[in-house]
Amino acid sequence: MATRNKRSKHSLVWAPTFILTKGGRKRQHHLTNEPKAKPAIKKEEFLDPDLDIGYALLDDIPQPEIPRVPKTKSQQDYFEEWTQRIPTYLESSYHFESFRGDVLCPICRSKPGLYHCQTCFNFSAVCDECIVVQHSFNPFHRILKWNGTFFEGASLRMLGIKFKINHDDGHPCPRPHSLGPLTIVHVNGFHDAEVLVCGCFDNPIDIQLFQQRLFPASIHSPKTVFSFEVLEHFRMLHLEGKVSAHTFMESLTRLTINDYHSAWTTKDRLREFQRTARQWNYLVALRESTCGINIPDNWQDTVDPNDRWLFRQFVHFDANFRLVLEARSQRTGSNHGLWGDNGFFVGNQQYLDYLQTVDLAQQNKSTCSDLRALLNNNRSRFQRLDITGVAGAVCRHDCAIPGSFVNLYKGERFVNSDYALSNTFKTSGGLTEIVVSYDIACQYSTHFEGRFRNSRFLLLPESNIIFLIPKFHLPSHKEACQFRFSFNHVKGVGRSDGEGIERLWSTHNHLSSSTSKMTPAFRQDTLNLHFMDWNMSKSRRMGSTLYSRLMRAYKQLSTVQLEFKELCETLDPNRVESWVTLEETFDVRVGTGSANIFQAASSKAPTRAAILASITRLESNSLQREDLSLEDWDPVAVTWVNEGLEIEEMQQRIVSKRSKINSGSMQIETDLLERDRRELWDRFLQWRSESLTTQATGGDITIDTEDDDPTRPEDEHVVLPSSFPRLEHPLRLSQIEQRLREGQANEALETIRICLSHRVALSRIKGKEIRGQNANLRADSVLRRLNEQLNHAVRQYRRAYNAMLSLGMPPQNPTYRTLEDSHLKTSSVFNTHRLPGRGHEGGPSWIWQNTDAVRTLDDNWLDEVERAQFLDAKVNRDRWAEEVELLQTELIRTKASFLHFSNLWHQLSLAPLSSPGRSAFCSRMAARYTGMAWDVQGYIDKSEAIPRPIL
Repeated sequence: MATRNKRSKHSLVWAPTFILTKGGRKRQHHLTNEPKAKPAIKKEEFLDPDLDIGYALLDDIPQPEIPRVPKTKSQQDYFEEWTQRIPTYLESSYHFESFRGDVLCPICRSKPGLYHCQTCFNFSAVCDECIVVQHSFNPFHRILKWNGTFFEGASLRMLGIKFKINHDDGHPCPRPHSLGPLTIVHVNGFHDAEVLVCGCFDNPIDIQLFQQRLFPASIHSPKTVFSFEVLEHFRMLHLEGKVSAHTFMESLTRLTINDYHSAWTTKDRLREFQRTARQWNYLVALRESTCGINIPDNWQDTVDPNDRWLFRQFVHFDANFRLVLEARSQRTGSNHGLWGDNGFFVGNQQYLDYLQTVDLAQQNKSTCSDLRALLNNNRSRFQRLDITGVAGAVCRHDCAIPGSFVNLYKGERFVNSDYALSNTFKTSGGLTEIVVSYDIACQYSTHFEGRFRNSRFLLLPESNIIFLIPKFHLPSHKEACQFRFSFNHVKGVGRSDGEGIERLWSTHNHLSSSTSKMTPAFRQDTLNLHFMDWNMSKSRRMGSTLYSRLMRAYKQLSTVQLEFKELCETLDPNRVESWVTLEETFDVRVGTGSANIFQAASSKAPTRAAILASITRLESNSLQREDLSLEDWDPVAVTWVNEGLEIEEMQQRIVSKRSKINSGSMQIETDLLERDRRELWDRFLQWRSESLTTQATGGDITIDTEDDDPTRPEDEHVVLPSSFPRLEHPLRLSQIEQRLREGQANEALETIRICLSHRVALSRIKGKEIRGQNANLRADSVLRRLNEQLNHAVRQYRRAYNAMLSLGMPPQNPTYRTLEDSHLKTSSVFNTHRLPGRGHEGGPSWIWQNTDAVRTLDDNWLDEVERAQFLDAKVNRDRWAEEVELLQTELIRTKASFLHFSNLWHQLSLAPLSSPGRSAFCSRMAARYTGMAWDVQGYIDKSEAIPRPIL
C-alpha cells in the first residue's frame, strides 16, 4: 500500500474501504485528501486475513516512494537506450563485411558462394550460376563479389545476364536483338546492362523500353535509359525539397562510386537527365490536367441579389524579383517550351509583340510612398539579367491562376501588370465583380481603364473591378490610402488579406538558384511544373483547410460579436442607428477627398518615422532640402542617432515592466523581463560599438565603459549630442538629433491627444451608461491601461523636450512647450466653461492647438471618437460574419468541383476509342476525386452540426 512519506495535513493518501457483501467483506482503495485516522483497535487485537500485514501496524512501517513511470517515452529516452548499445551495433555492422569462403552455395550446394546481392533481403552468398538465375528479372540490384579478402563491386552484365523484352502475352521473343551496352539509371545509382529488344513487330525501340518503365534519353539508338522510379523520385524531391538535377545526379554518382565500387567509372549523364526529367514532368502534368468548375452557368438567374457578393473573383497580384534569369552570351539553340501557352505563363510571342507597342519609358514615381516595387526599377543588377522577375496572380485560396504570369524585363512596370491582369480577367467566367489586391494599387488603379482602352492587346472586362492593397503592405502607404484601399472597410471581402501571392513566392524563391541559370524555356517549364503541383497540393487539402478556417472564424465571430454587443449597450441607440445608416451608405473607395467616417481628426505633424524616411531617402533629387535645412545628411549618422532614441524608449518600457514585478508576480513575468534585458543589452553594445567608428559619429563622441552593468541595461546612460553641454555639441549630430527629437515629440503629443480623448469619452460613458459591478470593473480596467499608455507618452515628450532645449531650442518655441500635469486634466482639454456649474473658465490646453481636432473642442470631438470606435468594432464583426458565409459557400463549391472532376474522368473512361490502360487510369482518377468530394462532405456535415453565432 503506497502513501507519501512526508504527509501534510491535507496530503493525498491511499485509504482502505470495506464493503459488506453476502460473502463477507471486500476491500477496495480510494483516494482521499483527508488525514488518515488510526484504527480504533489495539495492535494485538486484530489482524485482517485479507491484508498482508496487520491493519493496525500500517503506520509503523515506512512506505517506499514509488517512482512515477511516464506513459510514453521521450526522444531522449530512446536515444539514451540506443547509446548503451552502440558497441553492439558497431560490431554488427561489420557482419556484412566478412565472409567464409569455404561455405557452399545454399541453393545448389555444389559451388562455393562468392556473390552477394546488396538489394535482396537475405544476406547469403551464392554461386555465379544461382545469382544469375535469381536476378534474371532484377536489373537494378547491386552485386558484390568476394575476392578472397573483401567484397568488391561486380555487375550483372559481367556475369552474362541479358535482359529480354518479351511479347505482351509474356512469351519470350524468338528473334531478339541486342542494343549493346546500356546505362540504366535507377534510384540506387548507375547500372551497366545489356538489353535484348523484340524484333518480331514494327514496334520502335524507344516505345519498347518505355513500356518496360524505362525512359530512353534519345529516340534512335538509345544508350542511356532512366527508370520511372528514379524520375518520379527526383520529381518528388524537386517539388518538395527544391533539389536540383545536378545535386540529384551527384548523389546517384556517390551511391555508385563507393568503397565497393571504387573502380566504377560513371559517365556524365546530367544533360540527358535534365532533358528526360523535363519530359517526364510534362507527361505527368498532361495525364492529370483537367478544367475545373464550381459555380453553375445560370448563377445570375438563380442567386439572390443580396448574395451576389459571394460570387466575386479574388485576384491577389504582385511581382517577384528573385525568380530571375541571368544573362549568358553562350545561351544559344532552340528555346522551345513544352507547356507553350497552356501553362501558367502567357503566350510568349504575343506578349513580346504587345511590349513592342507600348511605351517602356520610366513610369512616374509614386505619390504615395517610396515602395520597394517602384524602387526596384532602378536596380543596377537588372543590367546583368535577361529576365528581371516574374509577376502573377493567385486566387483567394492561394492557387496560381493559369495564364496570369508574365516575365519582367525592366523591373515592375504597369505595362507588364496590365497584360498579366488582362489574361487573368479572361478566367472570370462572367462574374460581375473582381477584387484585385496589389501592393501598389493606389498608383496602379490611376488611369487603369484608359491604359486598357488604348491597347488592342488588353481586354477590359465588363465586371466591376475593386482595387485594394494587401494588409501587410498597407501600413507603408499614406493615411488616405490606408482607409480607401483597406480590406477591412470594403464590404463582401470577408477576412481576406490579399497576401496569397506572397505565400506563393516565399515557397518558390528557393528555385532561383537553379532556374536563374537555365534556358528561358527550361526555366518556364520548371516554374509551370511547380505552380501546378502547388495547386494540386492546395486542392487535396482544400477541405481540411476550409474547415479549420471556418472553425477559427466561428470562434472569432463569437468573440467580436460579444464585444460589439457590449459596446452598443454603452452607447445611445439613436446615435448607433445613425452610425449604422452612415456606414451602410458610405463608400470608402469614392475619391481621396471625401470625409472618412472611420477616422477621427488627428494631427498632421510629421512623426519621427516620417522624418527619418525623408532624411535618409536614397534618391537625392527627391529630397526637400528647404525643409531639412541641411546641406548634407549622412545616412549612417542618422541611423545611429535614431537607434539611440529607440534604445531610450526600450529602456523606458523595461523600467515600466520592472516597476510592476513584485514578490507576488509569476515566474513567466520575470523571465520575460530578463529576456528583454538581454535583448536591450545586445542592442546597446552594438550601438555603442558603432559610436566608436568615425563613419557614424565622426569621432565626436566618446563613451565611457567602466561602469557597465549587463544585469540592469535599462539604467545605462545613452550618450547622445543632447547629453553634452551646449557649447560642446557636435554640430552635425546635434542637427540630426534635433530633427528626430521633433518627430518624437510629435508622436508623443499625438498619443497624448488620443489617450485624453478616449479617457474623456470612456469616463463619460462609464458615468452615464455603465451599470453593474462587472461592467464597471471592465471599464476601470480599460481606463487603467489607457492611463498607462498616457503616462508613457508624457514621459516620452518630456524627455524629447528637455533634449531639444539642451540642443539649443529656445524656451519660447510656440510648437513645443513645457508639459505640466495641469495640461493633462480633463478641464483643460475641452472648452467646458460653457457648461454651468463646472467651475472652470479656462480654455483648452496648448497641446490641442495647431491640430485638426481644435476645430470645435467640444463634444463633437467626443462624438468622432465614439463613432470611430463603434464603426471599427462593427466592420470587424461584419468582416468575420462575411468570412463565415464565404467559407461555408466555398466548402460546398469545393465538393461540387471535385464531383465535376469525378464525372469528367468517368466520362473519359467510357470513351469508345480509349485503350484499356487509358480507361483504367481515368477510372482511378474518377475514384480519387469521388473520395475527395466525400471527404469535403464530411467537413460540411461537421460544420453544420456547430451552432453559428447569432448576429
